[in-house]
Amino acid sequence: MEQDWRIRPATASDLDALVAITVGDPHSSWTRQSFASELTVAWSHVEVVESHEVIGLIVWWNVAGELELLEIATHPQHRRRGVARYLIEHLLAEARARDAQRVLLEVRRDNVAARALYEQVGFVVVGERRGYYAGGEDAILMDWRAA
Repeated sequence: MEQDWRIRPATASDLDALVAITVGDPHSSWTRQSFASELTVAWSHVEVVESHEVIGLIVWWNVAGELELLEIATHPQHRRRGVARYLIEHLLAEARARDAQRVLLEVRRDNVAARALYEQVGFVVVGERRGYYAGGEDAILMDWRAA
């Protein structure tokens, strides 16, 4: 249940959990090395949501007054329970708290569930990048603007 969830910054000790969440996800290209590298970037925020264990993650940047979502994922055993929505709402709260005017993201064209979630919380399609992902799949560019 959501009331038991807590978001906190990830640390190097979370690397195994981060990889366990994304392994097997056809929409993720994140590796242990990419998460470890991201933990060292000053403007990057790698966060986890946990209950009794890590059940989800979000990676976002805060650059030039804008936030950019790089990765969001839920552990396979905890999908369809609102974890991703909880993390997205956290990101939008961060945007408001930081007076960021917009949040940007890219999502695979075929990731219909993610696109629907983003639209439900106020993101709109603003463009595309043809052949952006490995295998030639297009990226849909989405934008959320502060009201």
